[in-house]
Amino acid sequence: MTELTVGTKVTKPSGYPYPGTVVAAFQTLSGCPRYVVESERAPGMLHIFSGEQLVPQGLSDDREIR
Repeated sequence: MTELTVGTKVTKPSGYPYPGTVVAAFQTLSGCPRYVVESERAPGMLHIFSGEQLVPQGLSDDREIR
């Protein structure tokens, strides 16, 4: 997984869709990367994801919602 940066537009392709923008990136105490994503559909709603759960929008990837 490519490291995501603040401002990157992403989507969660599996389960419920969650398109949005990365607004914060940090590591857990065990060193695992986590990303806070603000929803495009419900502005102000934030959700924390691991990098494996996200795909940058526009990336040609079979996991991305089309």
